[in-house]
Amino acid sequence: MWWSRHIAIVLVVAALAGCGFRPLHGERASAEIATDLAHVKVTPIIGNLGPDLADLLDRELAPRGAAEKSRYRLSVLLTEGKEALVIEDNTLVRRYDFSLDARYVLSESGSGTVLDQGGLRTVTSYNIVESAEYATLIAEQRAGRRATRQIGHKILERLTLYFDRRRGQ
Repeated sequence: MWWSRHIAIVLVVAALAGCGFRPLHGERASAEIATDLAHVKVTPIIGNLGPDLADLLDRELAPRGAAEKSRYRLSVLLTEGKEALVIEDNTLVRRYDFSLDARYVLSESGSGTVLDQGGLRTVTSYNIVESAEYATLIAEQRAGRRATRQIGHKILERLTLYFDRRRGQ
């Protein structure tokens, strides 16, 4: 019976190799993608959470420092919202959903040609502390920061996939 498990593993590996599967985080591919990502300049992002998202993207796109001359420009438009999630019989709201929508556009710096674009959404929640307004404010701010991190990582994932697909062509 142990040999059937080994045969299954070999078949899965062969099937993945046959379909063109390439690991995204291989050494060579990862270095080439990291170089492309370091050439992305993030334009200022408007909104309460915009500067936090821009800082996160700058840090993650080029952890060893940005390239001297950027080849690409990343523009992001953020839209924040909150919606009552739990309403009790006495019409008191006890929990909110905090939503963050992002529309991103990756373009060439020189020509402005759009290379990739997309829309992303994330939702986080926070509780209302009836006896402490300050605690509710802090909870809302933390929900916003969590949403910002989630959107930032989704954008990074999309850009990484774009540069990987482009290298594979």
